[in-house]
This record gives sequence, C-alpha cells and structure tokens, in this order.
Amino acid sequence: MKRKTIFFAFLLLLGLTSVAVLRNPQVFNLNSQKKQRPLIGAVVFLTGPQASLGREVQRGMQLAKEDTMKTNGIDLEVEDSKDDPTTAISAINRLRSRNPDMYLITGDVVTLRARPVLEQIKIPTLATVAAGPGLTSGSKWLLRVFITAESQATTISSYAAKEKLGKVGILSINNEFGRTMSSRFKDVFEASGGKIVASETYEINDGSPKSQVAKVLSFLPNAVFVTGFGDGYAATMRQLREQGFKGKILSDAGLSVPYFRSIIGKAAEGAIFAAPVFDDAISDPNAVSFTKRYKERFGETPSYIAAYAYDAIQIASKVTTGTKNNPEAVRNQLLDQSFDGLLNKTYKFSENGESKDSLVLKTIQGGQVKLLNR
Repeated sequence: MKRKTIFFAFLLLLGLTSVAVLRNPQVFNLNSQKKQRPLIGAVVFLTGPQASLGREVQRGMQLAKEDTMKTNGIDLEVEDSKDDPTTAISAINRLRSRNPDMYLITGDVVTLRARPVLEQIKIPTLATVAAGPGLTSGSKWLLRVFITAESQATTISSYAAKEKLGKVGILSINNEFGRTMSSRFKDVFEASGGKIVASETYEINDGSPKSQVAKVLSFLPNAVFVTGFGDGYAATMRQLREQGFKGKILSDAGLSVPYFRSIIGKAAEGAIFAAPVFDDAISDPNAVSFTKRYKERFGETPSYIAAYAYDAIQIASKVTTGTKNNPEAVRNQLLDQSFDGLLNKTYKFSENGESKDSLVLKTIQGGQVKLLNR
C-alpha cells in the first residue's frame, strides 16, 4: 500500500511539473537557457595598484561584447582580482560554477600563480596585460594576447645601441616584469658595446624615488631606461627631470597609456619608447572607429591596453561559437585560425600559446605620441 502511495505521488508531481513547463517553458532547464550564448569569464584587476589599466580592459571588453552581438553574441561575466593571486583564484572558481567556455585573465603575477589552477580546470584562457617571461611556456590551456617584456626591451635596447649612447642607467619596477626588462635591456645593449653604469629599482606605489634616481645619475649616464608601471613609474620619470637630468629617457609601452602620460606630465617630453602600433593617431579604419566609440562612450582616449582587451574578446567569440562548451574544440580553433585585430596585426598562435609581437619606436612631442622620425 505504501509503495502505491509513493507511486501515485510521483505521478502527481510529474503531472504538475509538466503543466508548469507548458505554461512557462522558461522554468525548464534554466542552465541550458543561460548557455544559449558562449560565456567568457573575465578575471580583471578592477581595483588595486593597476586599476587604471583594469578600467581600460573592462571598457575594451564591453565594446567587443557589443560588437559580437552583430553575429552570434557572447555572455561576459567579470570578476575583480584586485591584482592579487589568491583573490583571482577564488574568482576563477566562482566563474567555474557558471560553466564558462573560456577565461580571460590579467596581470603577470596573478596569471603565473593561477596557471596551475587553470591547467587543472582545462578551460582555454587568454592572458592580457601580462608581459612577463615564460607565461605560457609548457601550458596547454593558456595563450597570450599581449606584448612580451622581452620584445619591448630588445626593441628599445637595440635603438640605444644603434644610437651609440655609450653609458646608460636603468630604473626598473621591483617585480618580475622589471627584472626581465632590465636584464634583457642590459644583455642586448652590452652585447653591442654599450655599458650599463647603474641599475636601481622602485616599488609600484613609490611616490618619491629620489634616492634611486640620485644613485643612477651619480654615474653620469647619457641616457636612462625607465621601465614599469604605476605611480612609481611616473614618479621616477618626474624625478629624473627634477634632479636636472638632460639626457635621453628611454622607456617601454607604458608611455602609450594616456593615464601614465597625464601623471608624468612634461617630464615625458622627448622620451623614446617601444610600443605596439596602436595609438589614438593610427589611421587604420577599424582602429579609428574603435577610438571614436571609446572616446564618445567613456570620455577618455584608449591605449593599446583597451585594444588588446577588445581583440581578446573578439577572438574568444570567434572560437567559442558553435563549439558547444567543448574545451578541446575551442583550443583547436585557437591554434588553427588566424585573427585580425585592432593593433594592425594578425594573431596566429603557436603551440606554446604565443603570437608574434609587432612593435615600433615612438616618442612624445608636444605631449602627443608620435612615431619616431614621423
């Protein structure tokens, strides 16, 4: 008798559920409904010492997401890493419960520390605003949509050697990026007969690196290579001019970022640096359209940071469409296809997850970014 009661109760529940589905089909398989479009889970430093760059990333992604709606569209969920590896890993796990097709992640240290988790999860991940060495080496699931530290340092150091600057000092941010930049610059420059007379470091939030700058200048360099980001990067350049340095300032792609130029001010005038082709003066029609939309929407000028984020989401959209949440299929698409981007380049990923950089030399003239000798 008890079994019959349970059986009839089950039939009643099944009938009620069927009626509910017929009246409101949306109550059936909510997770399936949510996954009608591919989901990209982004872990970005929206707060913390790199928040100014995180804003550009978020805005670039937003414009890219809107453009994907012209085809099949994507869903995009963003978590704040605070530029902290532990926070980032927690964010990755939260996003994992939503069954993402791909991840996007920012930051050198964050990406390196999170990489073992990403390898375990086995979901393709695009890293941007992450230039450090060995980021994708040995990884099946991590690919980089950004310039590398080595390529930037090699480009500007080769310029210094060609100009026969002789004695050069280095001021670098005290992290893996800074160590790679200064080491690579030194190797290339000294292999060509130049000499690094002094090398000092600063912290990302160092607002007054007076002593480090004074030590470097005491060796009377003809040029100083300043590499890094954050308030310390800007303060170091200002200190060079405030302490009377009249020689050449050499730098990296950080000087392409309008925010950094604004806080550096006149001290950036005449500086020479290696950077991607993209800036607000580029004539490529797609880049012009992107820059115009970005300015109209956010009231600021985008840099290559926003452009790389835009390209990353566009790539993610193309490779996840039709792959039905299949990580292997997404990875194969990433390796098999080429992708045109805003940075006047075509991305073609190798098995090690890298795509060849395309860098040029630029300078600051009248507060504006110009191609060197343009």
